Amino acid sequence: MSTPTIEYLKKNFDEIAIMGVLAKITSDKLFQPTIDDEMVVQAFRRYKTDFHGASIEEMGNYLSNMDDDSIAGVVNNVKGILHEYEWVAMENSDGDSVVVGMFQNTSHKDYDIWAMDTSTGETWVEQLKTTDNTSYINSWISEHPNGVIRVDEDMAERLDLPSTGLDNEDLEYRVENVIEKMKDLAQDDSVWDYFPSLSAISISIIVWHLYKEYQYGEITAEEFKWMAAKTTGQKVAKIAMLMFLLTLPVINVITGTILIFNLVQSGQKVLDAN
Repeated sequence: MSTPTIEYLKKNFDEIAIMGVLAKITSDKLFQPTIDDEMVVQAFRRYKTDFHGASIEEMGNYLSNMDDDSIAGVVNNVKGILHEYEWVAMENSDGDSVVVGMFQNTSHKDYDIWAMDTSTGETWVEQLKTTDNTSYINSWISEHPNGVIRVDEDMAERLDLPSTGLDNEDLEYRVENVIEKMKDLAQDDSVWDYFPSLSAISISIIVWHLYKEYQYGEITAEEFKWMAAKTTGQKVAKIAMLMFLLTLPVINVITGTILIFNLVQSGQKVLDAN
């Protein structure tokens, strides 16, 4: 490597580090679900009341503390909800007169889906099951001899029942895949190893750029507060106060960075005192 290059790296270390950290935070660190992933995430939110307003990281932390048997139970439950979501989406977009929906109560007795033929006004309810265990299906049928049940593609073929056209193994894989992504997000703290080597002003600039991304709608307020708290070592309450100050009309890039710098400095003084 040439001497001019070495000198450039020495003089511009902070700038290079800032760009590296920003790229790492805003790409690898954030869970950016695909359309298929998002359907699974919504199934998780329906599965557990505590997940309704939880961040992806919070959901990942919850899952990370579970053993394999418990995870298997979660997969099975969320897979069933995902099956319902997918069926509702498919049925309501096929162009016929039948519309379907899920009951508001996730533990609705005996049936998962309500249906109505808009051309006739006829209404009915259906049970959906996605499983490789035929006894579960046969047990439901014996208890509801006049009920309507739909099953995944494989079971429909094996038992000669109405099908949702969805694949049990594919649904299970999608749920397990999202669980791994959530857990990875919750457990991967490698990005934050960058920060001890950065100066307070560098950290301030990073947080300012993250705030601008929040303003542009590229990250949510919760994501900004979480990342800013991780970056500065401050509590989320402090970051919320900082967000309020940054919204003031008089705040520009210079004064904004100074505000953040003072916050970082105060945090470092507390750490030094301890």
